[in-house]
Amino acid sequence: MTATQRVIANICGCHGIKGELKLYPLTDSFEQFKDIEEVNIAEQNYKVSKFRPNKQFIILKLEEVNTRNQAEELKGFVRAEISEELEEGEYYLQDLIGLEVKDASGESIGKVNNFTESGQTLIFINLDEKYAKKNDLLVPFVEKYIDEININEAFIKLKDISELIDLNK
Repeated sequence: MTATQRVIANICGCHGIKGELKLYPLTDSFEQFKDIEEVNIAEQNYKVSKFRPNKQFIILKLEEVNTRNQAEELKGFVRAEISEELEEGEYYLQDLIGLEVKDASGESIGKVNNFTESGQTLIFINLDEKYAKKNDLLVPFVEKYIDEININEAFIKLKDISELIDLNK
């Protein structure tokens, strides 16, 4: 079993006046949070003071954040070292966030910025400016559209995307 830093939650707001963060968990279980001593937010490490479940959310208190104003400045994804038992070629959907996305010819088209697992899993791709789109490209996470996923080299290669771009106009 190895420990790997990965995305575990998304900050969705503040809780109270003492600097607590409200997180939307992106892990399989709240139990994974019990062993976390340090998290990374926006490329900065913070020590975890405590956490507690709150409905479908996690309330996280960081040692270095003691006021609501400080908490409000923190935005984005929360990363942490998580012990994992994955087989070769397996990965967590959260690990796709931030990966470069390439078209069938290998040209970069954007980056994965989110995903959803309700019903069919979709990945959200923030397209490069050359596509002049305001909205993310939504890609069903199925073999018909995904050619290759390479976590080590940080990219996803799609098959023909012309149909997807037409559907997402």
